[in-house]
Amino acid sequence: MWAILCFGDSVTWGRGETPNIGWAGRLKKSVESSGEYRAVYNLGVCGDTSSDLLRRFKAECDARARAYRKEDQFLILIAVGLNDSRWRGGPQSKVVYATPKQFEANILKLIRLAKTYPAKVALVGLTPIDESLTVPYEETVFRNERIALFNDLLRKCSGREHVPFLDMFAKMSAAKYRSMIDDGLHPNERGYDFMYAQVMRFIKQNKLFPELRNSNP
Repeated sequence: MWAILCFGDSVTWGRGETPNIGWAGRLKKSVESSGEYRAVYNLGVCGDTSSDLLRRFKAECDARARAYRKEDQFLILIAVGLNDSRWRGGPQSKVVYATPKQFEANILKLIRLAKTYPAKVALVGLTPIDESLTVPYEETVFRNERIALFNDLLRKCSGREHVPFLDMFAKMSAAKYRSMIDDGLHPNERGYDFMYAQVMRFIKQNKLFPELRNSNP
């Protein structure tokens, strides 16, 4: 079995398009069509923070990242932090879901837990948002300045633990991302196409998974 475990929140799950396929669903089609005994698991849960992911991480990995044969290979992608960066309440709220210190500690724990499995590990950075639609957003507030801070913490943790990091925030920001956003927060079909292409290139460049080839998502 060669499998990829995609951990994250609603952006991993695919909210923002119908049906909810997302970048992980596009990756699933590409990987699973490239040969037998290959799987991609979309383990994105809407609203999840890094603390939420920590609570379910071991159970999810135990059920999927099990090597039955010496040739079995796994890749764990961790793409979380957007919900950690938000504030509760209106634009003036100072009540946060996670402090930078808490977030950094959670990400380090997640990476170290992932390393206990027979798997390669990598981090996928956060996506920028359209603040004209996210201040507020469903009784919470998202701002790019804070998302960029948490994205930098992901980069810091990846360097500290020597795992690859895909800076999705930088890549989408450079690509005039507002046309890729559905509701101010979640990517639309074009946005997920872009993310899938970046993830695929990242996996290939870092040799994280065997013999991947591009296919139309």
